[in-house]
Amino acid sequence: MLVDALGRLRWSDQEILRLATWEKLPYSAIGELLGIREAAVGQRIFRARKLLAAELRQMEKNRRQHVPPPDTKEG
Repeated sequence: MLVDALGRLRWSDQEILRLATWEKLPYSAIGELLGIREAAVGQRIFRARKLLAAELRQMEKNRRQHVPPPDTKEG
């Protein structure tokens, strides 16, 4: 689900999360790669994480709505 949720984000949000999380680059290196200030890196990561969390919540909600109720028949 995480990969699917990440894929639903804008490319720029995906990229900054990959650089920070998977590549474990420091904010200064991310800023240099993306051509933005180090302070902006932190703000963009914060925003991207919020968007990713919201996407995951929505996917989970959709999944729950499509799960058939458990069979309660005895016997």
